[in-house]
Amino acid sequence: MIFPEVIDAIHARKQKTIAVSTFAIYCFCLLNVAIFGHFVGLSVFGATTPRKAETAKENQIGFENFNKYCSVCHPNGGNKYKAHLPLVNAPQLANFDTFRAYIRNPKARDGSSTIMMAFPAKILSEQESREIYRYIVEILKRTS
Repeated sequence: MIFPEVIDAIHARKQKTIAVSTFAIYCFCLLNVAIFGHFVGLSVFGATTPRKAETAKENQIGFENFNKYCSVCHPNGGNKYKAHLPLVNAPQLANFDTFRAYIRNPKARDGSSTIMMAFPAKILSEQESREIYRYIVEILKRTS
């Protein structure tokens, strides 16, 4: 005959084993979600700041405006939607007038519309656009 105390001890040990294994599974799942979330976030949002922190010191205003207006689609001077057409090699950067005309009314080479939104002067001033252009040409091109 098995004593009730022995049965209770066996039952308590099984519950403790189940609790420990459940905790371990939860920890494993949490770790997977954290790691997976990190890499999915990077692939979706990309690195939105330049690779070198010291580049920000050289042109702080251009850096801030680039991050505010451009880095969502052009992280590190690339192109999130058309990777084969990075920003740093764009013909629209030939000079400031070409750049300004393009950001005010973005058109493809054949004259069709592009997915890039327009930045009229009421959104992006002349000075802000000049600082962004300078930042792209002088700093981003050098670091890419």
